[in-house]
Amino acid sequence: MTALKESETFRELAAYSGKFEKVDTVIDSERAVKEARLTLQQQKVIELRWVLGYTQHEVGEILQLSQPTVLQHEQYAKKKVQKVLEEWGIS
Repeated sequence: MTALKESETFRELAAYSGKFEKVDTVIDSERAVKEARLTLQQQKVIELRWVLGYTQHEVGEILQLSQPTVLQHEQYAKKKVQKVLEEWGIS
């Protein structure tokens, strides 16, 4: 996934700067997304929306989905990730 490549770069930059708490945040976020067991479509939507910063409309065009469908995938993914974070005691 593109997000993983970018997070590797982010980890390296954060480590160089000595801001290791940012590295931990990236690692925890990746673990939470992985443990949330998102569908492939949800993963694509999350990567495009949360990591790469595309709008829902742009994501729809890229994935050939309607904007309401993109919104639905994003909402389901968010709920799954939130559930994992709550299980970890993070809310």
